[in-house]
Amino acid sequence: MSFKQDVKLLFTPYYIFNIILSLSYVILKRTPGVCNYLFATDTCEFDGRETEILFFLIIVVAMRTRKAGSVSMINYLSSSFIYTKAANLILWFSADFFNGNHLWNNIYM
Repeated sequence: MSFKQDVKLLFTPYYIFNIILSLSYVILKRTPGVCNYLFATDTCEFDGRETEILFFLIIVVAMRTRKAGSVSMINYLSSSFIYTKAANLILWFSADFFNGNHLWNNIYM
């Protein structure tokens, strides 16, 4: 596939939804207003545990795509979506919402 076809394929609902799910925690944790509201922190930085999980994700994706021989952008993204969504799931569940100002606490109170 050419680069133009790859970019066109990226704008299908499957890829848009997976990109949003894969980047949700990282973007929301680093956005100052949203981070202060969701995570109840003064600084919108990753802590040690979050950094470890993200580095492990990078290593796993690099090893799996190298092993599979994925050379195109679409193949690389498709194989990395499952790992990035799993890492985001771990990061979302490890976020301490009970002691912080969680979105659901404000809605239901």
